[in-house]
Amino acid sequence: MPRQEALDLKDQARSYIADNRERVKGFPPNDPAVYELYWTPSQTKARAHSNVLGTQRFLQGLWHSSDPLSQISTTHPLTYADRIRIRKPGDVKFTLGPHIDGGSLERWEDPEYSKVYQSILNGRWEEYDAFDAKHRINANMDLYNGAGACSMFRFFQGWLSMTDTGPGEGTMRLCPLLRHATAYLILRPFFDPLTSILGLGATFPGSDPGACQEYNEETHPHLDLGTTMVSVPHVEPGDFVAWHCDTIHGVDKEHRGHGESSVLYIPTCPMTPRNIDSLMRQRTAAVRFSPPPDYPDAGGQGESGYVGAIDWEKLPEDGLKAMGLGNQKWCLSETMSEGERVPQSHATFFHRPQRASPAALLYTASRNGVVGALNPKDGTGVWRQTLHQNLTEKGETFLAPGDGLVVTASRSGVTAWDALDGRLVWRSADLFEGVAQNVVKTPPSDTSRSTDFVALFRESHSVVRKIDGNDGKILWKYTDSNDYDAIALASTESTVYYVAKNPAVLKGSKIRVTGIDSKSGQESKQYTLAADVDYYDEGTSIGVGGGHDYPFLFWVDSTLKTIKVNVLGSTKVLQQTVDNNSGEDIKNVRVHATSGREFLAHIETTSRSWAEVYKIDDTSSSLSRAYSLPITSDQAVFTATTSPSQTESFFVRVGQSNVTLFSGSSEKAFGAWPREKDGLKIMHAVAEVVRSSNAFAVRVAFVTDSGEWFLARNGKMAWYRPEMLTDVETTAWADIESGGALAQELEIERHKSIVTAYIHRIKRHVRELPNLVKWLQSLPQTILTNLVNGPGSDKTSLASAQKFIIMASDYGLYAMRFSTGQLQWRTTLPPYDRKRPRRKSLFVEGGQVKLLIDGGATFVFDVNDGQRIASQGSPEFRSVARILDSAAEPVSIFVSPKGQPDKIPGMSREGDFLITQQKDQKVIGWSLSEEPKSLWSFSPGKGSKIIDAVSRPAHDPVASIGKVLGNRSVLYKYLSPNLALATSTSEDALTVTLLDAITGTILYTTTHPSIDTSSPISSVISENWFAYSFFGNPSSEPSSPGAKGHHLIITELYESPYPNDRGPLGAQTNYSAFSPSTFSSPPIPHTISQAFLTPQPISHLSVTQTTQGITSRLLLAYLPHTSALIGIPRTILDPRRPVARDPTSLEAQEEGLFRYVPFLDFDPKWYLSHSREVLGVKEVMARSTMLESTGLVFAWGHDVFGTRVSPSMAFDVLGKGFNRMSLVATVVALTVGVGVLAPMVRKKQVEGRWKML
Repeated sequence: MPRQEALDLKDQARSYIADNRERVKGFPPNDPAVYELYWTPSQTKARAHSNVLGTQRFLQGLWHSSDPLSQISTTHPLTYADRIRIRKPGDVKFTLGPHIDGGSLERWEDPEYSKVYQSILNGRWEEYDAFDAKHRINANMDLYNGAGACSMFRFFQGWLSMTDTGPGEGTMRLCPLLRHATAYLILRPFFDPLTSILGLGATFPGSDPGACQEYNEETHPHLDLGTTMVSVPHVEPGDFVAWHCDTIHGVDKEHRGHGESSVLYIPTCPMTPRNIDSLMRQRTAAVRFSPPPDYPDAGGQGESGYVGAIDWEKLPEDGLKAMGLGNQKWCLSETMSEGERVPQSHATFFHRPQRASPAALLYTASRNGVVGALNPKDGTGVWRQTLHQNLTEKGETFLAPGDGLVVTASRSGVTAWDALDGRLVWRSADLFEGVAQNVVKTPPSDTSRSTDFVALFRESHSVVRKIDGNDGKILWKYTDSNDYDAIALASTESTVYYVAKNPAVLKGSKIRVTGIDSKSGQESKQYTLAADVDYYDEGTSIGVGGGHDYPFLFWVDSTLKTIKVNVLGSTKVLQQTVDNNSGEDIKNVRVHATSGREFLAHIETTSRSWAEVYKIDDTSSSLSRAYSLPITSDQAVFTATTSPSQTESFFVRVGQSNVTLFSGSSEKAFGAWPREKDGLKIMHAVAEVVRSSNAFAVRVAFVTDSGEWFLARNGKMAWYRPEMLTDVETTAWADIESGGALAQELEIERHKSIVTAYIHRIKRHVRELPNLVKWLQSLPQTILTNLVNGPGSDKTSLASAQKFIIMASDYGLYAMRFSTGQLQWRTTLPPYDRKRPRRKSLFVEGGQVKLLIDGGATFVFDVNDGQRIASQGSPEFRSVARILDSAAEPVSIFVSPKGQPDKIPGMSREGDFLITQQKDQKVIGWSLSEEPKSLWSFSPGKGSKIIDAVSRPAHDPVASIGKVLGNRSVLYKYLSPNLALATSTSEDALTVTLLDAITGTILYTTTHPSIDTSSPISSVISENWFAYSFFGNPSSEPSSPGAKGHHLIITELYESPYPNDRGPLGAQTNYSAFSPSTFSSPPIPHTISQAFLTPQPISHLSVTQTTQGITSRLLLAYLPHTSALIGIPRTILDPRRPVARDPTSLEAQEEGLFRYVPFLDFDPKWYLSHSREVLGVKEVMARSTMLESTGLVFAWGHDVFGTRVSPSMAFDVLGKGFNRMSLVATVVALTVGVGVLAPMVRKKQVEGRWKML
């Protein structure tokens, strides 16, 4: 925080201590260095400061959980109250030796805590991830009730400095070797430090029960703490210092400085169930000004009655929220687990689109606002709709079935879709704000209507609306004036139940149930349940069951030992104790309710699981255990469902080895179907059960932890959908076992010495040896196929058979075969910090896939099978460039977030250049060598920012250096590989600038005023032309320039405006942009531009590629409004098309020009995606093939789409009428004929010669 603010905090702290000197306690008692103060104005203001909270959010972003269902939020920091330190010069009493907090023996003794270090105990210490919170969340770090133990899980310990302090001046000392020191600590009890002999004694050095873990030269000699402990660098008032919870730390034995060393202790704590419980206890202490629960005299008088006490109402809301105070609500949807990706568990179900429909469809909605229906038979999409335009913004989406409808509730409001074909039926006209929390169907209050719906939204308050199922009109609206946290929503024919949690001021929470008259919307009843709300997990352990006839609320308490039920409308709370005979502690309980009076509790321990089915007796108002399913070690999930007639309830268990169907009312198992063990970790499932006589058919759709969606029919896998591809962040082309890879290998060998190249070739042959037998076996089939099949198969083989797309997301790497769209292989990424948004760069070369993750790790995989080859740390970077050095092996150039290229050891070849963009919008050109040098810079101007910068593609061949005109003269193209196109925007203007990347010279610039900068703007450059698109929005005044609409601008570059003229280059024998010699700057090109109005906006532009550049180009454009990909022929966009006149005969016949028309209507033949919708495209990629006529196009985003294009037709492929068998037969017949006739001709020739004699 600002220096002066920190100094003011120190002055306030000293005044607070002086004003209350008689009651203030500290250590040492006579001259304190640490004060037992927790609620001073200085401490509370610092904890609530926006900069401190922002720093804590950043630090939390460095952590992640390898379990996507972990109950943790790293978005919202929680405050832990700690003390204040004011250490005076010369102090030697306040000393802390090397130690780590968070318990000592607990690291080995507590089963959950020890799992944090499992990779170390397994001998794989290199794989230990210190930032994985999975097992720390529920670890018991205080088994012995130690004095001073921290009840909250801290990611980082830390303090805020209030003075200038340097090394040796009473500050912190740290050991930065986090992974190595931790591995040594965990393994230290198992060897003798003097002899290094392994042993299994009962000695844990430095680990005393109830104390922190201590270190010294005797207990842990190999750490060499005298050398490896380093002081915190010089800090100033307002600086924040943080260290990992497992970092060895201590304090200078003596304060040898001249000024005080003053800090406020402020750790970084995530939101977890245990931390929330601790925060609630701490909140009680805060409002009473008593010491927090972890400190001496906890609950005592503390600072109550102190002079100058803090006024809580004067602290900012964000700060109060972090302390558990105030009225601001938590927005938990931002941190929803990755396990709840497409499809969402609460928004997926089987449903018959119409009452008379013989079969059901599978409906689902994703967090990014896509709703749709699938055919359960084969997994094909029946229909889908987008709820909002921006698919990259994720948020809760809820889905409810109706009579012929499905209704969605999202941030866009409430919308009804026809369940059969997905057409829009109605959209509620009411103004919806905030976050959707639920939508349920309800019986109509008027029998003349079909099903109505009730929606719950979190706006400034929780709001319940009843919506007419026929037209979407709002029938009534109920607002919770008490502003409680909504828990659930349920409905009967007469009453809508709104369930909320009422936070108590001092301790715990209560459940408040409000009954709303279904017809009038007036509050009919309200009651508060006597039981505290102490449920374990809001996502899986609390909810509503029972349907419309008998709705009930259930929840599992935080101890995971009791299940509680309240039949809505009654104030009685029923409960049952969970039986645990597994011998292990329960880790999770998930409840699945039917529309009847039964529900199932799925209970999980570390290695086992079982289920208990409970039934509510409405006559006696009691809860009883109907039956229990046996304990098993098989990982499984459960789901509840009812028959289509709604008369029977079922529970379906999906395990690793089988699918089992159980009755909802009895212990009877109707059937079990074997399932092939696939090792998939299933996250959630939905099921449909159809009964025919005594036989059952069960369809189960389930989602795995990697985002894949499967459907099993009676245990057998029916189909699979790779839904995880919606999260792809970067892609790259690859050739797998293809001639392209071989050519690259040969190129590498060409640049090596003879011996090195020979060794390289031997290694390559050894790697290829396993494929020899497979190749020989397929050879006859290949020959036969080539003989029998027509030329179409040749085109597929030559164009795309060995082309693959490598895609990377946060959790996996995938290789897709371009010709079929099928995944060739998939692999899970090793652990790394996933919570912090990180840039990724993906490169493929030499048979390897290299994935670089910003500030995380670099992973190398085999391109053929996805096997991980290597991994290492990765620096923090903004982007990565790949440049070929003299050995033809790519060099990675890391660009820091500030736009500075890293040093390149051993890079001595000149002639490589790089352009980077800094955070201040400045563009800089660099000359690459071992020490990159800045050559030039470009700034877009005051008030402007660069939104995009593009260069020519790496593969951009030019077939002709000139353009032949109708009169046979030539316009010479301005061709330079070093062109960069920068687009920048100000408040309402767009500026396009063409730069020479070597010298930084501005070759061309133009500004378009009166544009809508919030609309998509895209640009592309290729060969000697560039194009860009935007939305022009001029004012209604006559003087306002431009036309309103979507614009597409095309500009061509030539050396001279005159035919057969090279311009300034005409007199030059040689010219290079690297050494201009004659010119102080590159020649300025002659430009020809033309503008077109398009019917739709364009969000992404690209250009097709071919091997030699002979084939005509297509300008690839993605249309977000229609979710379509089109290819506009380059000839259509020729800026030389004559304006206001018809072309001459030479222009029309020789150049193919035709009259310019401002409006560019998209020809249906241009649509590459045809009738397919391609949603949320982030990038359009192009690739050349072995056929000059054919290129590949791949678009990826929410969807992935690939196709082949032949802009100039397939001129190098034989037509469909060509018959290979006829050709072969003709050749064979000719060969036989020649063989038969040859002797006859020879005999005739000989006889003729004799006769002549």
